Amino acid sequence: MSKEQFDFSKPENQKQFEALPKQAKEILIEHAHEEAKEIQEEIDRKKRREKYSGEEMMPEQKKMGKEGEKEENQYKLALDKLCEKLGLSPEKIKTYDIRIGAKTKDQLTKEMKEKHIYIDTWAQALLDSEDFVTAKNPKTLKLVRISLKDLGFSTIANTEQIYKKAQELDLELCPPEVGPNLRLQTESKMSIGMYPIASLGREPHVLKLDYFISKDRDEKNKPILITTQVGPYDDAGRRLDDEWVFCLRPEGTAF
Repeated sequence: MSKEQFDFSKPENQKQFEALPKQAKEILIEHAHEEAKEIQEEIDRKKRREKYSGEEMMPEQKKMGKEGEKEENQYKLALDKLCEKLGLSPEKIKTYDIRIGAKTKDQLTKEMKEKHIYIDTWAQALLDSEDFVTAKNPKTLKLVRISLKDLGFSTIANTEQIYKKAQELDLELCPPEVGPNLRLQTESKMSIGMYPIASLGREPHVLKLDYFISKDRDEKNKPILITTQVGPYDDAGRRLDDEWVFCLRPEGTAF
């Protein structure tokens, strides 16, 4: 029988059901369970669609969604402005959305070790420094990764010169926790534009994402977290294609 022929809600069908053999009853009950499951799955799918389309958002959530959209537009304007200043296309600048906060430096260190990311002695000393602090509340930052050449340098620059150029472009220094968070997110190679922190009681350093080059072509390069020294003559060994990462400030706002 089809479900149109056998509706359990009708009294006459209930009598017919009672008169059926045991095996027929079991088959009908099984079909009823399957139909109920399909109906519930369709209800769940509809709820998910409504949730992600915003139809069931609370007023606070809708407000956050609008604010997020506004902020994203501000970031886009800021990126367009940066590209215009540098004479670059947006595709030339790599961007990252990075979530920071709510994790201690011990937790970040643990996560890196669990991913087999090597942390050298200088980087570990920097992470252990009292000056390396993490935010208590989560926050999403928009980062831009750009080479020294694309920043406008025609010759090798030291960190002070790089930071001065970034400031002229309305780019901001990254919180120090961007380093380990970004290392967990990407295997790329870059220096972190951050406020320098003394490592092992000596000259100030900034974090750098690097990797060991594997001798085996079939193996991936191993990501590592190291540091680079900051000082008047810290440009030794740098190249124009070296990349740095900074925070992008949403257009029309101040950090």
